[in-house]
Amino acid sequence: MAKVLIVGKNSFIGKSLSKVKDGNKFKKISYKDLYDVDLSDYDVVVNCSLNPSFKTSTYHLGIDVDYDVAHKSYLSGCHYIMLSTRKIYGSSTALKTYNEESEENPYDHYSENKLKSEKKILSQFGDRSTIIRGSNLFGYELGRNSMMGWFLNQLDKDGIIRYNVLSTTSKDIIHMDDASKIISKVCSQQPLGLYNLGTSYPYSMLGIGIHLLDGFNHGILENRMKFDGEIYGEQFILDTKKICSTLNIETPSVHNYPKLISDIGAKLSERSSN
Repeated sequence: MAKVLIVGKNSFIGKSLSKVKDGNKFKKISYKDLYDVDLSDYDVVVNCSLNPSFKTSTYHLGIDVDYDVAHKSYLSGCHYIMLSTRKIYGSSTALKTYNEESEENPYDHYSENKLKSEKKILSQFGDRSTIIRGSNLFGYELGRNSMMGWFLNQLDKDGIIRYNVLSTTSKDIIHMDDASKIISKVCSQQPLGLYNLGTSYPYSMLGIGIHLLDGFNHGILENRMKFDGEIYGEQFILDTKKICSTLNIETPSVHNYPKLISDIGAKLSERSSN
């Protein structure tokens, strides 16, 4: 059993990870409290916190929370887990599959900064660090600036889903529960290096909209979807062979995702009716 400290107690990932029941012992703190905690009491530190400027500004050490947490973790003898992003592989309207050896082609401040942080952490603390490049994690995310948040925010505001790209645009997605279980296994086994986290399956944005509306409107789709997009949006698949082989696990199945997504729509519908 690993004693795990999650930095970012109010984060979407942190809340989900701390609920996993697989033997690990989790504690959550805010980033601002990091220097008030004795990290030597823990085996693993997972950073789920982020300086908002990291998404909008050119890299400098003062906004790199990942590096700060990694440095303090290393000094305390902890294994460190960084949650990075698949955006480091680039943006493509063609459906591409990326593995950990794929060319790195960051395209915005966030992905550029994450890549710089990754390289600094692996070069200085690589003997006690794991980097996870995640696909699109999803759950009930009303109000969040995320893929699922985009769908839910539209439904909550206007009661419709409007596609500004071709609805057949496909992305690798993974439910938060599946992602959390795998991250927890990483906490237990503490593999070194870089790993993709996803389902290796291209899920269409049209499918997500249909499943959400199935829960939100009990199957009534008429006039609930608007198709304004004429080009493909970002498309990608993450090859997850490495992490599954290393942890000796199966790639998460998406067979139950229609129901999970429908349940998210139903939860939003219930909120809207109250």
